[in-house]
Amino acid sequence: MPRLTIVAALLLAAPCAPLPAQNKAAKHDRSIIAADEIAAAQVSNAYDAVARLRPYFLRRGERAITAGGSNRPRGEQMYSDGDPTSGSSDNVGVRVLVDGNDVGGPEELKRMAANTVGEIRYISGPDAEQRYGSRFAAGAIEVRFK
Repeated sequence: MPRLTIVAALLLAAPCAPLPAQNKAAKHDRSIIAADEIAAAQVSNAYDAVARLRPYFLRRGERAITAGGSNRPRGEQMYSDGDPTSGSSDNVGVRVLVDGNDVGGPEELKRMAANTVGEIRYISGPDAEQRYGSRFAAGAIEVRFK
């Protein structure tokens, strides 16, 4: 009986930490680029960090909003001037937010020094559209500074 008591005491005293794989999976969210990850990438601006670490943040959404407000398939996107072939993408594509304010398209990330960024987070099109309106139907990239 004393041997059983010792074994039980040892089992109760053992740490109950999660397995390394479980801890890593819970810690790593692919919709977020943290400051330490940006620093490790050795890039000069936020755009280069996103392009290197999560290039899919920059791609256009699966749908775009037309001048009339209806959705078109990706291959038939209507640009802001109403011409589907013009190439102007002011209201089409992923938008960038800083402190909750729309600052423009992904090109704005080039103006943000990588060493000042605390976090870059991607919000999917449907979630961004619900939060911020139809201009965000292709998704949003939120930037938070240190």
